Amino acid sequence: MEQLYTPAQVSEALGVSVKTLEKWRWERRNLPYVKLGTAVRYKESDLTAWLGAHTVDI
Repeated sequence: MEQLYTPAQVSEALGVSVKTLEKWRWERRNLPYVKLGTAVRYKESDLTAWLGAHTVDI
């Protein structure tokens, strides 16, 4: 099974607040997430793809 991360783990890894992640979910930004009841989780593959799509090549 694929690794799932909590919003707290993702906020620490990305350097943004949990509130920012909540705002992004509310705004339907491109960062996919999984709802398990009321719990929000982020799949490792989705985070990797999202980071790749936001990488600026110089």
